[in-house]
Amino acid sequence: MCKWKIDPGALANELTLVFTEFDLEENVDFIKIFSIPDYQVLGDFTGSTLPPSVVSATGKMMIIFSSNGY
Repeated sequence: MCKWKIDPGALANELTLVFTEFDLEENVDFIKIFSIPDYQVLGDFTGSTLPPSVVSATGKMMIIFSSNGY
């Protein structure tokens, strides 16, 4: 499992994550995106379909990648 916390600082009121490519093993590899600090799920993606842009209204997000159950 890999985690990334994106926090551009106090000046960010909103944060948008845009995917330009996406290719994960369907139902084996996953990316889950949460807003911080409330940990509301903003997106949960697998497979090769390009996900839509993900917006965090808090200006911060956590991205978690898991592969083969780890």
